[in-house]
Amino acid sequence: MTRGEKKFSQAGEWPKYKLEVTSFGCRIDCTSYKIGLIRRNKMKRYVLTIMLAAIFVPALAVAQEEGPEDIKFRMELHEREMELQNREAEMDFERSMQELELEKHKIELEHMRRPKEHPEHMKGHDDDDDDDDDHHHPLLLVVLVVHILCAVWVYQDIRRRAGGSGIWIVIALLTGLLGTLVYAVVRIGESQKSQA
Repeated sequence: MTRGEKKFSQAGEWPKYKLEVTSFGCRIDCTSYKIGLIRRNKMKRYVLTIMLAAIFVPALAVAQEEGPEDIKFRMELHEREMELQNREAEMDFERSMQELELEKHKIELEHMRRPKEHPEHMKGHDDDDDDDDDHHHPLLLVVLVVHILCAVWVYQDIRRRAGGSGIWIVIALLTGLLGTLVYAVVRIGESQKSQA
């Protein structure tokens, strides 16, 4: 308590009045009594709200229970929605198939029109492009034969010298002349070391 402050109250109750003595005079304050009344009123409202909720919540729960008719109606509604979705899916599939057929017919028409649009000398030129592909095949065959011959030479050299690793055969087979050249340089280096 501050200096000069006195409280008057009855035993067991909230203080009803507060007498404050200061150097300017005396003042009586009823705020603590009002606070007690406000707290009591709030408590009454909370209790009343809880009682009303206890009465009406079970009633709402009973009202929301579905009867057999509601369940049948919901099942029929769900089945109809499923049928509708299936029909929409079938229609989308048919629409996409029709679009594909339409594209196919467009392509066929373009192929049918193309010979009419191109003169005869252009047809021969188109066939020459296919012949260029045939010229590449013998070149690939020659490269393959060179790789195999390099691998055979490395194998025979390793057997003749009675030393070396089989990895050089794989390197010569995969890289061809480049791998064989590297093998030859390594072999020359090894032979010079053995002579020294």
